[in-house]
Amino acid sequence: MTDEWIHEWIQWSDRLVRVAYLMIGDRDLAQDVVQETYLRLYKHHEAHRPISVGWLYGVTRNLCRDALRQRRRIPELFAMEPEDTTPAFEGTITKSLAIRETLATLSPRDRECLWLYYYADFSTNDLAHALRISKAAVRARLHRARQRFAENWEEPHAEKS
Repeated sequence: MTDEWIHEWIQWSDRLVRVAYLMIGDRDLAQDVVQETYLRLYKHHEAHRPISVGWLYGVTRNLCRDALRQRRRIPELFAMEPEDTTPAFEGTITKSLAIRETLATLSPRDRECLWLYYYADFSTNDLAHALRISKAAVRARLHRARQRFAENWEEPHAEKS
């Protein structure tokens, strides 16, 4: 039996890792989640035909939720160490944190839509499949999510001397 079928799904791994990282906030755990997603794909591909991007994303999202529940139960195992910051990157880090803070003010539905579109590089077609809604609904959801983000956005300011 040949396993060439899986190659068409491997192209999604980077996007799925980005989504998992944004949901969990831990790069190593995000990679573990995506590895588990692909393990489930491999084990169940015969029974779950046709498999879609939505199926991959749904499994990843559910595994992320499981990891977050586990994190709440055993917080010390998931303690994140601050990333190394150097003066050259402070502006980028400050803006990145401001984006994360603004995303956190949005509803999970809006946040998920923006994450998938901007961070995971999902097209509107991919989003429609992943979220199991029409392309028109994706465009409307993106529009509303962008508006809410803009309403909550505060540009980070450099430290005044």
